Amino acid sequence: MDNPITLAFSWEAVENAVEYTYQLEAVKEPENEVIVTGKTKSLNVEIASTKEAELFYSSEYLFTLKAVSSDASVVSEAAEARVTTSSGPIALSIENLTYRSALMKSVPEDKDMYYQLAQIPVETYTAYDSDMEFIEGYDFGYYKKVGSAMPWIPWYAFMQEGSDKGNVEYETRMLKPNQNYLMYAYGVEFDMEILMILSRS
Repeated sequence: MDNPITLAFSWEAVENAVEYTYQLEAVKEPENEVIVTGKTKSLNVEIASTKEAELFYSSEYLFTLKAVSSDASVVSEAAEARVTTSSGPIALSIENLTYRSALMKSVPEDKDMYYQLAQIPVETYTAYDSDMEFIEGYDFGYYKKVGSAMPWIPWYAFMQEGSDKGNVEYETRMLKPNQNYLMYAYGVEFDMEILMILSRS
């Protein structure tokens, strides 16, 4: 959530309008899902993804705008704009889901990129205030603990060893019934010069 998907809309002023009401919906079948509603006196608005109103990659959204007069007696007809968010750097999917297992698939755009892929209980993720806090506290914390047994090796060398590259299919068998899980992935970069020196020593 430190760098969320953000949609920006702007429009020309409507005569005698003192404010504008807007709504953003996720386009779905059989019925759209309202994501955000609001009002503004400005001629633009930015809507960023939050945990309460989440936006997704490769998804279509409908933005609706109406102009409102000073006494709210006149409301213009709705103007609409449809937008589709771009695909994410790593496409994730789940197949063959059972109460104990699932096949997790990841397809990165950059086949040479290192990335972390995992699944955790949702409450573990929501205990952190941001994505970066989660990554630093949970993932980095895990590799730092692993590396504490060999302090002469940087902890992120262990993280590189545990990172994926290219398309990955992973079958997890650690699921529990009636438990909500989050599947996640993010790209990582390593200090390759230090790692190369370590590999030669």
